[in-house]
Amino acid sequence: MSIGAIGSSVNTYTPPGGIKKILSDGGNLVPQKVADFFELTPKGSMTRVALFGIAAIFLLGARYVQARDEDEKREVFTRDFSAVTTAVYALPVLKKLTGLLINKTTKIPVAYGEEGILKNLNPEKGKILASFDQLEQWYVFDKDKKYKDGFKGFLTNLNNLGADLRLCFKKFGSETYKALESLKQTTGIIGELDNKNIINIINIIEKTENAPGSKEAIEAIKKAFGKENKLLKQAVHQKSLTEAGCIALTAGILGWFLPWFNIKNTKEIYKARQGEQNDSYIKNIPVKIDISVENTPVYNNFADRLAKYRR
Repeated sequence: MSIGAIGSSVNTYTPPGGIKKILSDGGNLVPQKVADFFELTPKGSMTRVALFGIAAIFLLGARYVQARDEDEKREVFTRDFSAVTTAVYALPVLKKLTGLLINKTTKIPVAYGEEGILKNLNPEKGKILASFDQLEQWYVFDKDKKYKDGFKGFLTNLNNLGADLRLCFKKFGSETYKALESLKQTTGIIGELDNKNIINIINIIEKTENAPGSKEAIEAIKKAFGKENKLLKQAVHQKSLTEAGCIALTAGILGWFLPWFNIKNTKEIYKARQGEQNDSYIKNIPVKIDISVENTPVYNNFADRLAKYRR
């Protein structure tokens, strides 16, 4: 037996003591469902749902209890609650919805995961915006890598992500698209060049040896999917704009919209209160009505006639 083997077999584990033991024993008392909900890790991360729950209970709850008057309690909901919700949920949800929109409109996917608006309103589900490394794996065909089912498997993955393969080939220019059309003629496949037919064409060509002109055509297509191709550049551009736009929008909501809305709402409330106070003041002012007829034209006329009569 080697020295390294002997050394590695020695038990060097030391049971925790003191405060570490207390925390360790306390952690074992936490129900599994509670632990799964918070999903705490050694790095201190947790789900956004758990983060929002903790912030709502301890941060907003304490703010509400310590509020000095009804106005401060109102601001807990109109300002603080909205700010916490935006900080926790806005960025991931916006990225998911924008990624879903880009996938649907451009047919050059930058996100993967579950479809549907409702699922993408949950930050823990739905679409996930791909990283730059993932985009490179999707759109760059590397001859040195081993793909399942070869180039057909590469295109099948794009199809599963929601890409329009015909549009993808057109992005590379007329030469690449003509190479695809020549392969279609070689295989004898009838119909439009949709995703299904394109994958079938590549599948037949890769299984057929010495088909006239097929080797040159498929090599030209694979070359178009090389590093830093037009398709990859557009996907990276779409992802960059999406992330920058979502960050800017979230910052705008937190830094401008919520303060503006809170100030405007507060002004409207105080304006309404001032109007109510003015109405109440006017209603409570004592009104004095002088019903004396002295010094009126009718009285003076009557007085003059009466004086003449007495003379």
